[in-house]
Amino acid sequence: MFHILLVLAVAPALFFLWFFYTRDKYEKEPLRIIFFTYVMGMMSIIPAIILETIGSAILPPTESILSIIIHSFIIIGLSEEFSKLLATLPAFRSIHFNETMDGIVYGASAALGFATIENLFYVLEGGITTGILRAILTVPGHALDGVILGYFLGLAKFNRARRGKLILTGLGISTILHGFWDFFSLTGIIIGVIVIYLIGWSLFFKYRKLALKTSIFRRVYCIYCGTQLKNDFQYCLKCGRIRQESYRAR
Repeated sequence: MFHILLVLAVAPALFFLWFFYTRDKYEKEPLRIIFFTYVMGMMSIIPAIILETIGSAILPPTESILSIIIHSFIIIGLSEEFSKLLATLPAFRSIHFNETMDGIVYGASAALGFATIENLFYVLEGGITTGILRAILTVPGHALDGVILGYFLGLAKFNRARRGKLILTGLGISTILHGFWDFFSLTGIIIGVIVIYLIGWSLFFKYRKLALKTSIFRRVYCIYCGTQLKNDFQYCLKCGRIRQESYRAR
């Protein structure tokens, strides 16, 4: 039974790691950096636990709504998202981080590393039912928070003037979604958890579309003759057709 629970705890994170890695359409990231970021995410549970322990010591949890809100959004949500942010910083500084989409991939990788360790604790204690529920909801939920944070890291990477603001925006949005998830979980409002889950997926598809659209590796082809178009040319060198609205991307 232990081995079954161990697989059930780890396999979902590895599956979603593969899923988000393969969503990078134009230029895949080096696997060694993906793996390193994933491991950094696993280690990020240490500062998260420290921050949550300090926060709970200062403001011990109670059953009041105010206490649940503070613990959901600040003591848990902010602590964990900030820890995931720290885990992505080595990849953020890498020369391989060269387009916005990379932020989504690395953000998800760090978050899934965190989710792996957290999952081990919950699944080994809670059993198969807990493992199945977390595989469907909690593990991808962590990844989606990482995607949101990572997207804004991707924007920040190439905008020095607004870098701090963009990083704080990503941290803020991911923390808010994480906080609502924990609040609805702690208060037993399951429909709220599902709504947050769906919002996370919708933001992923939106941000992925925007990131791929602006990718420097996006290749554009003439729809008339199939020739690859130069990025700074407004017409096809082969057939002479005007580029405006007459191309397809791959």
